[in-house]
Amino acid sequence: MNRRLLLILILLLPVALSTWLLQQQKGRPLDGAERRSDQPDYFLRGIESLSTDPSGQLQHRLLADSLYHYPDRDAIEMQLPRIEIHQPDGSHWAIQAQHGLVTDQQREFFLRGEVHIRHLDTPHGLHLETDSLLLRSDTHYAETADPVRLTTPHSRLEGVGMELYAKQQRLTLLSSVRGIHHANQP
Repeated sequence: MNRRLLLILILLLPVALSTWLLQQQKGRPLDGAERRSDQPDYFLRGIESLSTDPSGQLQHRLLADSLYHYPDRDAIEMQLPRIEIHQPDGSHWAIQAQHGLVTDQQREFFLRGEVHIRHLDTPHGLHLETDSLLLRSDTHYAETADPVRLTTPHSRLEGVGMELYAKQQRLTLLSSVRGIHHANQP
């Protein structure tokens, strides 16, 4: 009887061991190429990317010192991104920041760290500064909840929170707005 029990145990041991090993491997790639979700699958240095509309007109140009793509969250992180937006009416905007995150099929740009926006077609330049900015490239819309400083050669406005509708050339400071305007002198 002891021999029978020993034989059954010997036969069941490989089955139990195989079951345990399969449980340990569940969810892991079969090829052994483990990749953590916080690991990029590729990176680029010194990039320049152009985006055009269906007729071939330039919509925006993106430059960055480095770019990292994270496939599990379909996101791109950038260092020192610079974005030039070319609107159908011919006006141009330039945006730069310390860091950027691109999501939603490359339609949303989250910029943070010394964000600067310049309207390049304004004489002597319209300049906006803030700490973070959400930019929707498909609708030419930008917003922030952070403090904003807007300067032109003759005025300076400050406020908290901003909405920018670039196509309509409309900017709204949302709260705590203060400003100084110097009238043109002869």
